[in-house]
Amino acid sequence: HHHRIAEARFADLRAILATLILQPLFRLPAGYFDHFAPTTWDQAQRAGFAAQSLAQRTASGDPLAAQLLALISALSRIVLFRFTTEQYREMPDVLPRAEVFIRLMQQRGAQLCGTIGTQWELSGASLRALKEQSDECSPPAMSPLGQTLYFAELCGALAIAVAHSRYSAEGAAAILRSQGLEGETLVAAWEAAQQSAPARKS
Repeated sequence: HHHRIAEARFADLRAILATLILQPLFRLPAGYFDHFAPTTWDQAQRAGFAAQSLAQRTASGDPLAAQLLALISALSRIVLFRFTTEQYREMPDVLPRAEVFIRLMQQRGAQLCGTIGTQWELSGASLRALKEQSDECSPPAMSPLGQTLYFAELCGALAIAVAHSRYSAEGAAAILRSQGLEGETLVAAWEAAQQSAPARKS
């Protein structure tokens, strides 16, 4: 990391530091669903890379803000995961169920992102982008940064599914096109999302 930081341009340096600051938050103690934290971090990295690519090619034009929003989305899932596991630990006779975690993240994840963004005093554009996710706006109705976050999250999730052989790359591209991502922007964002954290550290 130190060698990479030394060679980075200033814009890249801010993005690297954002990643280094947030990464420790994704480390969880041993317990239930041990694969969740590393998988979520991998997805966050992929979404972050896609967000940077999208921001460079769209009207949002702020790669750092886009990457940070993608990382915050993953952070909200980690926070909800920790909260839920703590609740289960207080009820040792109750077997944890994945559906409970999934439903909570679907229902509360985007809202928690907005709370984190407000507490971190993010820009108005960033807060609007987060709110558009919790309001479940359609991509065409979103702000440029909101669209970037939406597609970055989608790229990250699909890239994880493809990497784990749960979905085909062709199917993933079809989903992205159906949502309005196309052309060189689609290709670049999808290629960025294919680069998991270990590949980018080489």
